[in-house]
Amino acid sequence: ADVVVTSYSTVGDEAIALCRPVVCYAGRRPSMSSYLEIPAAPITRDAEELAEAIERMLVDVEYRQSFMAKRDDLIEGSFYLLDGQSEDRVVQTLLKIAKSSGASAYSTAGNKSRVAA
Repeated sequence: ADVVVTSYSTVGDEAIALCRPVVCYAGRRPSMSSYLEIPAAPITRDAEELAEAIERMLVDVEYRQSFMAKRDDLIEGSFYLLDGQSEDRVVQTLLKIAKSSGASAYSTAGNKSRVAA
């Protein structure tokens, strides 16, 4: 997407982690957005502000960069690691839990081969 529009969702954080510009639409509700503390995306309150923020994200490089400059701060506060190894960490943790509890863990492979006791 050229710009991701979100409201109260981690989809915005994930888009920012992927270097996509984000606009948060809060409407008239108080915002629970992480962008209040770390302004990595503009928070808009009505359709006019939303349209303006989207337009500026698309055409105004300085405006977009002012928010993207906060990207690393948001990532540090929202994500553990972005190293592509999360699946391995989850599998290893589950295997350790299974082993310590005496349960059996099985592979998701078609033959259900045993991987831990």
